[in-house]
Amino acid sequence: MGTKTDRGRPQALAGCYTVTLAAHAAARGIELKDFRLELEGDVDLRGFLGIDPSVRPGLQQVRLRLHIDARDTSREQLEEPVALVENRSPIRDTLVSPIDVVTTLA
Repeated sequence: MGTKTDRGRPQALAGCYTVTLAAHAAARGIELKDFRLELEGDVDLRGFLGIDPSVRPGLQQVRLRLHIDARDTSREQLEEPVALVENRSPIRDTLVSPIDVVTTLA
């Protein structure tokens, strides 16, 4: 029982990708004429609702599709800043790497 989330979620990841790509493209002299992200994620509501304890409550997978229009820039030239986004995006890193989360009731 999987349900797809709407495109554009999670917004934090989209924002981080946008800022990181713009910064790395500019540092390489790549002028971004237009840039658009499509995000999709899969979540199984049985986990969120507590119906099935064996199902995680969070997203199972997130997919990003980048649409980049950059003047006089080949696809190969765009691959470098996109790879840097994957390696340097703080939000992506947080999503793919286990971290400690501490909850305190104040």
